[in-house]
Amino acid sequence: MNASEGTFVVVDPTEMRPDAFHSLFAKVKETGARLLLYGRLTSQFAAQVAWASSAMRVETAIASEQGRRNLLRLLRDPRATASMHAIVLHRIADHIRRTHACLLTAFVGLFAGLPVPARSCDLLQQMNMSAARTHRCLLHAGLAPLPLMLCGIRLCHSWPSLCDRSLTLEAIAEKYGFGAVRTLHDNCVRFTGVTPGRVHRVLDNEEFASRVLRVLQPHTAQLN
Repeated sequence: MNASEGTFVVVDPTEMRPDAFHSLFAKVKETGARLLLYGRLTSQFAAQVAWASSAMRVETAIASEQGRRNLLRLLRDPRATASMHAIVLHRIADHIRRTHACLLTAFVGLFAGLPVPARSCDLLQQMNMSAARTHRCLLHAGLAPLPLMLCGIRLCHSWPSLCDRSLTLEAIAEKYGFGAVRTLHDNCVRFTGVTPGRVHRVLDNEEFASRVLRVLQPHTAQLN
């Protein structure tokens, strides 16, 4: 494999034998290249994403029309910086691996860019899991309750737009399903301590992620 720092290696881990994927992963990590996992959202795909993300920052895209657009956007990105999704997923990957397979798959899908459900009960219905069982799974994994997890992921989705000075807060709130500017404001302050209008001037990618992670996984104060 020929790869260098800043370049993307794109692979569907479900199309490879586990040992072959692990060997490829080791080479990618050694060269400093970026790994982009692209495939259908299945429990097997989610498990491989979580495994890889626990060791390095991995970009993900789901095999759909939106996923193909995300894939092209990532490949054309001249910057060699990890997305907010990759930064946050990397830090909590080991934790979501300890949850139920349905939760793991759902979280990987959300970090890969799938829309965040408006209500946690909508996701529970999709997964056919009870609120009590989900709460126990997240508690065992050391993660915040599901409503808080979804709020944090939604805020991560909105980070690029929060950094775009051409967008109004009204447009951002509508685009990412916050419902109202007040909800966007309250979530941003709750997770980062900074208002959405100032957050891009006060925080960089790493600090934004660190503050979100303190809420999603309270016992972790710093990124790896």
